[in-house]
Amino acid sequence: MSIDHEDFVKKVTTLFSTFLHELSELEKKQPGIHSEDVIRSELDNLLENRVGEPFSQKELDDMYNQGKSRYERRQPPGYMDMVKSKKDDDQEDGVYTYRGLVIRREFGDLILWNQILKEAKERQIKNIIFVTDDEKEDWWQYLDYKGRKIISPRPELIEELHMQSGVELFHMYNSEKFIEYASTYLKIAIKPGTVEQVRDVVDIHRETIYYDQPRLKMTHMAISAVLPWLEEEYPQDKLLITDEFPPFEIIRTDHVTGKEYGYDIKFFNTYSESVFLKTLYTIKMYIYDASLANMVLVFTDDEDVSRAEEVLKERYRDRLAHITYILGTLKLSDLDKPTFNFSVSYAI
Repeated sequence: MSIDHEDFVKKVTTLFSTFLHELSELEKKQPGIHSEDVIRSELDNLLENRVGEPFSQKELDDMYNQGKSRYERRQPPGYMDMVKSKKDDDQEDGVYTYRGLVIRREFGDLILWNQILKEAKERQIKNIIFVTDDEKEDWWQYLDYKGRKIISPRPELIEELHMQSGVELFHMYNSEKFIEYASTYLKIAIKPGTVEQVRDVVDIHRETIYYDQPRLKMTHMAISAVLPWLEEEYPQDKLLITDEFPPFEIIRTDHVTGKEYGYDIKFFNTYSESVFLKTLYTIKMYIYDASLANMVLVFTDDEDVSRAEEVLKERYRDRLAHITYILGTLKLSDLDKPTFNFSVSYAI
């Protein structure tokens, strides 16, 4: 039995022609660099005369000095961003300029908060809804019961708004919840798929934050700490740190069989269930050779490891049983000269 190559070529040619036609049509719909940005134009219309004046440089400098003492006593918001002030040889320091003003990144949340306080006081606003997709604990009050759940804004924020600005009612929502509640209570018509689109944009934004420079720096430190642990566990095996064997940071070669095992190291400086679940989903998508896959999930807090362990046991043990998960903590022994020790608390 032989293959009719002419018929095969004809079918393939037809498929390619269809593909190229559809690709050409899509390219025509793509906005060019000089095309009107419809979304930007709509935003400009919505925000016209609705954006307040920036703080002066003196006001900002006073805020930075105030922020140092607030952060030391872990007064919200913003103290979780202290890592943004660190400077490294391969990283810019946490300062940039905008409209002639010097902005320090670690105080970004505090600047925003002071703007809210100022506007509420000057305009005598009694009710405020603040929409943010920042999930850090310096904005939200969490309840640890059957997983970590957001229950309200931090009480300190509510009190400060009331004492300094006279605000009587303060609500915080993420983008997704805000759209859902606006649809329900304000009877605003929401197009089908809008909530899902918002969720996708938020996920992309979170991933951008998740892989920012300070986190990359900590990931490198995590790799440096995991390596000695592997050397102790497998003293005769060859270990290689590499960026040429994606997605693994460390490759271990078994000294007996010659088999290679990859270790993908994920660093979490604080536990966020949405980020953690997103990470697990991504792991499933990009690890193709299950026999080589070892996931090292590194946390800085024992309680975070415990919560992550519960999620793995309840939701991902069966679905991703072909991957070995290693959960552990990274302990910082010296703030001035960082040295880390990695210890395993759970592995499946």
